[in-house]
Amino acid sequence: MNRTLLDPRVLVPLLAATVAFSLRARPAPRPAPSPPPRAIELPAPPVAPPAKTATTFTLDTEASTVRFLVEGDDGELLTACTRFTGNLRLDPKPEGSEFELRLDLGSLSPVGHALAEVDLRRLLGVHTGSEIHYRGKLVRTSTSPVPGVLERVWLGGLQLDGRLVRQPMQTWQCSLAGQPLRLQGHGTVDVTEYGLPRRSRLGVLRDDHAVTIGLDLVWRRDNRH
Repeated sequence: MNRTLLDPRVLVPLLAATVAFSLRARPAPRPAPSPPPRAIELPAPPVAPPAKTATTFTLDTEASTVRFLVEGDDGELLTACTRFTGNLRLDPKPEGSEFELRLDLGSLSPVGHALAEVDLRRLLGVHTGSEIHYRGKLVRTSTSPVPGVLERVWLGGLQLDGRLVRQPMQTWQCSLAGQPLRLQGHGTVDVTEYGLPRRSRLGVLRDDHAVTIGLDLVWRRDNRH
């Protein structure tokens, strides 16, 4: 045997190369099979029982949110209405249920925008003293797959600057035990129906804009009734 092959300076690197090659040649181990997915049933939230008599609620303005999204050719602007009031009456007889909401447009302020104030006349064609007043009757109630959530559809009049338009409003009512009643919904207003002017550029081009109202209303029982 060649003495050179027995030299540790040659033998050790050769053995290391052989071991490394044998490890690379071995097939990669198969991954362990994953356990089959298993559905976990979550506990149902406690639902507040429906009232057996007519119940009146007042709007909790501190916990509620009303926002307007104005979209037009110049982009979009999200504003929050900070002064509003409302009343809600729920009756076991649907025709006895009413929903009323008043929004002070002079309290609109931009959300996440650098503007100090909103030019309402430029965006909406209304002045800062304008108020939106909506009063509707309940026309439909539908259940949903989510416990404690009902669809409430109202139909009534929405008044702005003396102009009254028949307006449906779709809301979702959430009633959980130990929690205040909540109504949420949103809808886009057709500016032409309410007589809001459409701006013009050079007397030729007309800017189109849409106004979407978003509601997250928290109600507390009015113990006076």
